[in-house]
Formats: sequence, C-alpha cells, structure tokens
Amino acid sequence: MYKEIWIDIRDEHELAESQSASPNDETLVINIPSRNMFANVEWIKSMEASGIKVTLICKSANRSQNVKKLYFSRNENIVSLDGGISNPGVTTINKVNAWGFGIQQILQLVFAGILTCILIASFFLQINKLRYAMMGVIFFILYQIFSKSCLIGKYVPLKSTH
Repeated sequence: MYKEIWIDIRDEHELAESQSASPNDETLVINIPSRNMFANVEWIKSMEASGIKVTLICKSANRSQNVKKLYFSRNENIVSLDGGISNPGVTTINKVNAWGFGIQQILQLVFAGILTCILIASFFLQINKLRYAMMGVIFFILYQIFSKSCLIGKYVPLKSTH
C-alpha cells in the first residue's frame, strides 16, 4: 500500500521529454493531465480520505497551484509541490523519443501515414472528392502533431468553483 501519491498534471507530450520518478517505494507517481482533473476529483479526495498524502506536481508549480485552488482549496492534505519538477526532492527520468512526441502525437503521425497511403491510392483510382477530403484531414493531423495540441482537449469542460 502506498503512503503517498504524486500526481503529475503535465500533458502527455511534456512527459515524453522527462518523467517524474518515485522518490521511494511508498510513493506512487501517476499522470493525470490538468485538463482531465475534473473527472478525477472524487477519486483523489477518496485517496486522501483513506490516509494517503496527495501531492500535485508540474513543471514549475504554477499549474499545480491553480489545480489545487480550483479543486482542492479546502483540503489541506492535498498539496502542490513547491518548485515543480525542479524541486530537489523530485527525480526525473529524461526520455528521448520521436522528436519529443508523446503517445498521442505518435498515433496521430501513424494515422496521417495511413491516410497518406489512401490519398496516394486515390490518384490511381481517380477519386477526386476523396483526394481533397484526405488532404484536408492529413494537414489537420500534421498541424496538431507539430503544434503539440489537441483540438478536442481544448473543449473539455473544466469544473468551475465560482
């Protein structure tokens, strides 16, 4: 059983560059991006209620402090780690993979490759309407990959305490 949970609230593409490591065998480190925090509030509160210390971490502590204020302002046992991952108590594992892309961007790149193959096939089959639709989808996916953003993630509703 873990005595402490560190919740790394950075986005997936940030974890592709460096990931937080557990400081000891009694601490579990998990990733819940800040955009998905609203769906995990009750679970986090239940972990804290069962006696597990919960620490929110991010790169500089700005996001974790904002999440703390937004969802857990009345709970003193859920804290934001001062200094973020640059805090001396945080060990990070530097990762080098696929130009710093996370799993989401890698899957988008694979999907864009498949669509490109279909686009090339459309030239041989003389399907003009399909060709234009495929080019639009491919360019949209490539934009999301290289901007490291997710259009759908921008519209996920955040719970407001106001």
